[in-house]
Amino acid sequence: MAPYRSGRALICTATAITAIGLGSPSASAQDTPAATYTQSTVLTLTRGEQARDVAVDDVGNTMVLVGLSGGTGARITYVGTDGTQWGFTVDAPGGGSGIARATDGTIFYTVGSSLSRTGEVVSGWVTRIPPGGNAAQIPLAVHNPCDVATDGTELVVLDCGTGNNDAQVIRADITSGHSIQTVTGFVQPRGVDLDRAGNILIGDAQFRDGDSAVVTVRRDGTRTETAVPGFDLLDLAAATDGSPVLAGAEGDAPRIVRLGADGTRTALPFTGVVYPTGVAVGPQDAVTVSYREGSSTTSTSRVVKLVPDPDPDPDPAPEPEPEPEPEPTPVLPPILGSSGSSE
Repeated sequence: MAPYRSGRALICTATAITAIGLGSPSASAQDTPAATYTQSTVLTLTRGEQARDVAVDDVGNTMVLVGLSGGTGARITYVGTDGTQWGFTVDAPGGGSGIARATDGTIFYTVGSSLSRTGEVVSGWVTRIPPGGNAAQIPLAVHNPCDVATDGTELVVLDCGTGNNDAQVIRADITSGHSIQTVTGFVQPRGVDLDRAGNILIGDAQFRDGDSAVVTVRRDGTRTETAVPGFDLLDLAAATDGSPVLAGAEGDAPRIVRLGADGTRTALPFTGVVYPTGVAVGPQDAVTVSYREGSSTTSTSRVVKLVPDPDPDPDPAPEPEPEPEPEPTPVLPPILGSSGSSE
């Protein structure tokens, strides 16, 4: 694959903003000062190119799956923490759907199902690109893979299926691609990730009920579900503590929210996001979101990052009290005799 080097300038505008809570905060939350963040632009795409998904590695480097204008293919663009930018084209009819990056630099991306020239539905696939190149498809029995995630030792693939209740999530060995675990029973799955404990997080936009949900599946198959009422979920990522970060919309308003164990939502204060297409969480719980502003051949897509500002010292050490100055010893005047001389 020939390397691609973009001539676009990296934009690094930064704005300090504050997070707000949605729902009923606890008493302790009311006493906690609101967190503040700084937002910056990582990548801007023009002329109809679309940021389809985003991944961030353990250092903070960003990988963007870019759908080329007109659905003619895809490119993977790398943006380093120092602003270095490069990329390369990949085999992805229609532009691809999901991207992930392992700790050793291996890249995984998914291509959804598509129509052939004869009108037949062709199943999609998952591709692995090791650091030295030599891309190869992973032998997984998937029809419409729409997202992918990895923790460096395992791979999870979200197969959105045909829309006939056949969606599934497959946990696989990262090297061989052999399936380890399969999870089914979703309505409209959108987004998958692995937390640090190895649990699979799946975002399910349950349009039949008008609500979304986050499904957590452990290795032993134990499954829990957290409802997200009134939220149109488009993608999700796991924060450092395992809590889900959701990208989607409430009504017509785009929202990026962090979900608590009790379902409480904290809205992350992104500005300017129009239609989220991917979300990733990096070091220090910095959240990166890809989004597009339209669907025409002249529309723009962007990738933006929200970084938590360092917390001020909540309990600074008290200033030491100054030592009291000793009181001066009074000097008595000499006692004079009747002649005026000292005795």
